[in-house]
Amino acid sequence: MYEQAGLPSLNVGASAPEVTQNRPWAFRLINNTTDLGKYAALYARDVLGYETASVVYEDNNFGNSLAGAFKATFQQNGGTIAYYQPIAGIPAINADGLEVAQQVVRAIAPADGQKPGLVFLAVTLNAAHEMVLANHALDAGLTMLASYAMGDAHFAQRFDNPAVLDGFYAMSLLNFDVAGEAAQKFFNDYTAAYGSAPSWHSGTTYDAFQVALRALQATGASGAPVSLSQERQQIRDFLAVLDSPGQALDGVRGQIYFDASHNFSPPPTFGLFQQGQFIPAPVQLRPVQNRKLVDPAASSIIADGGQYIYKTSVAYTGIRLNEITNIDVDKTHTFTADFYIWFRYQGDLDVGDIDFLNAAEPVQLDAPVAAATQNGLNYRLYRVRAPFRTTFDLQNYPFDRQELAIQFRHRVLTNEKLIYVADAAGMDGLVHGPDLLARLIADNVFASDTDWQPANPRIFIAAHANTSSFGNPLLLGDQQKVESSTFNLKVDILRNYGRFAFKNILPLFFIVALAYLSLFLPEYKFESAISVMTGSLLSIVFFHVNLSSSLNVGYSVALDYIFYATYLLFTLEVLILVLAWHRQQKDEKMARNYMLLARAFYPAYILLGSLLFLWIFVARLAGS
Repeated sequence: MYEQAGLPSLNVGASAPEVTQNRPWAFRLINNTTDLGKYAALYARDVLGYETASVVYEDNNFGNSLAGAFKATFQQNGGTIAYYQPIAGIPAINADGLEVAQQVVRAIAPADGQKPGLVFLAVTLNAAHEMVLANHALDAGLTMLASYAMGDAHFAQRFDNPAVLDGFYAMSLLNFDVAGEAAQKFFNDYTAAYGSAPSWHSGTTYDAFQVALRALQATGASGAPVSLSQERQQIRDFLAVLDSPGQALDGVRGQIYFDASHNFSPPPTFGLFQQGQFIPAPVQLRPVQNRKLVDPAASSIIADGGQYIYKTSVAYTGIRLNEITNIDVDKTHTFTADFYIWFRYQGDLDVGDIDFLNAAEPVQLDAPVAAATQNGLNYRLYRVRAPFRTTFDLQNYPFDRQELAIQFRHRVLTNEKLIYVADAAGMDGLVHGPDLLARLIADNVFASDTDWQPANPRIFIAAHANTSSFGNPLLLGDQQKVESSTFNLKVDILRNYGRFAFKNILPLFFIVALAYLSLFLPEYKFESAISVMTGSLLSIVFFHVNLSSSLNVGYSVALDYIFYATYLLFTLEVLILVLAWHRQQKDEKMARNYMLLARAFYPAYILLGSLLFLWIFVARLAGS
């Protein structure tokens, strides 16, 4: 239909190969079932190390395509398919569906027959649900890998006891825990706007809109009826040119470009369920964007025809703050942090070779405080105490809200080799929000610094991107970004206004109050009032200079404007008193009226100035 109308299409839902096959006007931003089956087989064979696998599939276009691709790729890579078992469609979760699944489990795991190896499920949600329950009920002990419909924490919510899912593998088209810089920004923006985490479909839909927008901008399409056909052709041609990493557009799922069949087919994310949570698996697949940088024979590389794929390690990373001290926002812009960090990972990785991006001085990790290996995962625990530097904005000082950050990445390994994942389980699920704040307060992390109060702590993973070749001859002329996974802990801090006011604003208040009392001296002693006012003004100037000298900034802050307003008040008061003094000899009544004006103007100025200050600075702070 779209092709007949000359309309280019961007598909983000259907995964059947026929959607784009031999359709020059159709493009797709998700993997088709053939590619998904291929990647699942490569993961089972080259990452999980299975030499034998079995396939359970629904006998429909989706199941046949997915299962067929898995079988062909697994066998091409030296694996053996023990069982290739169809399963009837399961329309509802009930006893009948469970019985169907149990029959399948018995068929692929006979007591005296060939071992099934890894079981790949080319099925939809209901069938996968019943297969998990059947595996548990029959105590078959099958390791299963399923398609992307099951690669989400919502799948665990379908079970009364999510623990039955532990160890269940699934693919995911987009997992924000291991995604790149653009995905992290999309996740944060979406969560801030809607109060909930986005789904993978939200991310692919966003990518489709971004690609469409870039196509419209690049072609200058106006939608005018007279040029509609030509503009549609230009948009289609623009999309067709996105055919290699060098022509790619940045997207949530990575660098977007289309293969010969007009599919965007990066390897999916692989995850597994633990304690009801869907977490990234310890090893992921990442496409090799620059073949000049890889050795095809390396153990970390999977050869897929003429393409190469990285086997990317995942390090589950956690942090526990012990103490934050020496917060010097005003002068050195540094603070000292004492904390534990830990890593859980597979393989031989030098996880301790990390670079703290905002350390005030070089930090080298000492020997691990603890080390262990369990269930194939290595564990390393380190303790760090070091000063860190953060960029502070003091424009709202002393009504400011600042941010403390601890950020690190691996010194050598980029995103293709290592991805950090926040170890939510190891941190008791406390990665952001009120519960994490309560933990910091209960642990007295900020107890030694009474000038600040913590707020809005959050732990997250981001990607640090660099487009420079740094003179590497293999990268010269290459515009592709190099990203490194970055672990981040950030805590907002609020100045203790009461303590600051008592130490710094109270003296100013007494000076202003005493100056005002000079206006009530008996017999209208203008000379004395002028002397008190000018003396008070000089005292405030010296006080202001002393406070300002403690700030290492080159711009005016909110406190400066308070002093500027005070200077103006005293200058106007002295002007009124001088006028009254000159009028005293000629018109006593007029002089007294000037004095009454000075008495009334003083509090009125302070009241209006305070309201104006609150409107400008407090409202601005609340909106920041």
